[in-house]
Amino acid sequence: MNNIYYEPQMANISRRVDNPPKLVQCIQCHNEEEFIGLTLKSIYDVVDRIIVIEGAVENRLNATEDGHSTDRTNEIIDDFKDNNDPDNKLVVLRINRHWKNLEEIKQTFLDMCMDGDWIIINDADEFYKPEDIMRLRVAIGRYPHASEFIPTFLHFYRNCNHIAVPGPEWQPQHQRIFKYVRGMKYNAHPIVTDPAGHDTYFSPHYQHRRYIMNNFFIYHYGYARHNMDEIMKAKQAYYKGEIAKLGAVGWNENTQGNPSPLAQTP
Repeated sequence: MNNIYYEPQMANISRRVDNPPKLVQCIQCHNEEEFIGLTLKSIYDVVDRIIVIEGAVENRLNATEDGHSTDRTNEIIDDFKDNNDPDNKLVVLRINRHWKNLEEIKQTFLDMCMDGDWIIINDADEFYKPEDIMRLRVAIGRYPHASEFIPTFLHFYRNCNHIAVPGPEWQPQHQRIFKYVRGMKYNAHPIVTDPAGHDTYFSPHYQHRRYIMNNFFIYHYGYARHNMDEIMKAKQAYYKGEIAKLGAVGWNENTQGNPSPLAQTP
């Protein structure tokens, strides 16, 4: 943990020239029949690969005995693979058990990527605009030593006309787009750590390599569903169970930390 992971800047730049980066969209989903088809279509033409992991984590409600969706999610995914994947970009992963936790799902995404890939994470109810992903490609070329680009979340609440005000439960920024380096781990959700064990979000080793892109949004519609109250209660119950398993105290907004200032792209 005391070692500093460092990737030489010139070696990084020369590798980018010789091997243009691949954009890999990573989608986790469980009971997402409303959105998964649209999510798969949304940026299909502007990414290089799409990895979908389907299934529930332990303690999640509304799952089959072996951990799968109870709605039409899998049917929609399979239909997309059969009829709407002309470039064979889509890889679908399912296991016949519940996933242990979110870390296991996220780690599986990493294990299916190649060194130097740019990972684009989104849940099935979250969307990027294709033109923004094209801007991301340009930004990666301009900033070859970057480790992360940060979209701003727009959390739609109760319907598609209202956006939640940023606050303790509605943070506008999360780690979603980062360069994969072999040896990275998800020791805790949702921050990835480098091969030396440093988290890549808060660590001072990374602040000069993380960039906010202007007007680059990720649109989250999960709380705009008609049954939003049920979804919120189920989610709260899940996280309370996770906190209890860890023997931790509940979240306290007075202890919520603030990330360090970030670089900003033009």
